[in-house]
Amino acid sequence: MKTIKTAFTGNYRNGELIQFVDDLLVFVQKRGPIHPKLQVRFDELSTAKIKAAKAFEPSKKLTNTEDIIAFDKQRDELTIGLRTLLLGLTKHPVLTYQEAAKRLLERIDSYGKRIYRLNLQLQTQTTTDLIDALITEPKLNNDITTLQVVRDYINALQKANISFSDMYIQRTQEKGERVEAEMADLITKLEETYRAFVTRLNAILEMDESYQGDHLVNDINAAIDQYNQVVLDRRGKGDSSSETNNQQDTVEEFMA
Repeated sequence: MKTIKTAFTGNYRNGELIQFVDDLLVFVQKRGPIHPKLQVRFDELSTAKIKAAKAFEPSKKLTNTEDIIAFDKQRDELTIGLRTLLLGLTKHPVLTYQEAAKRLLERIDSYGKRIYRLNLQLQTQTTTDLIDALITEPKLNNDITTLQVVRDYINALQKANISFSDMYIQRTQEKGERVEAEMADLITKLEETYRAFVTRLNAILEMDESYQGDHLVNDINAAIDQYNQVVLDRRGKGDSSSETNNQQDTVEEFMA
């Protein structure tokens, strides 16, 4: 059974914690529908994040979450559409088009048939590597020229992937600001609400065998590794997997 890793939330700067929680909320929406027993905790966490972000906004404006979701959805649709298009072109009446489509499809599938199901960071890198291979290898680039509509898809996918990556990186590099009294209370509330959310999610994962939450767990854990590493880098330490933390999640709240 997969569970959520320990996030060093007490060591995140204000902006980092807000962005981390916002990322988590994006993951939950992306991997929906939300489990009924998780909905209340999700709503509480979303409210706490909005309040903290509003207080933090005067000094650091966060990237619009809706824009990130939109670019992620766009690249998912383009990835699926590109593969579907090539499958159809392998049946084209012109042999040259068939062969070009088969070569391109074979290369795309070598990176995985469901790239859109990867966690956000891995999806971004895999898509970048795939596009680089398609446009830099002479034979494949010629195939793309032969199938002009494929180039249109690839150009659109590259643009969406870069836009998503730029926004996501901007969020993770955001610097936290000096804590003031009101901000400190909001950050404390946000951290407490996050822990309650994780407690409930881990309980669901343990007790509800019908819940398919592996993709969500992978997304959240990948983000935790990334944000924890920022903390360790500030301390001059190594891999986050070696760090210990006394934040323990329990399952008692599941039945509440």
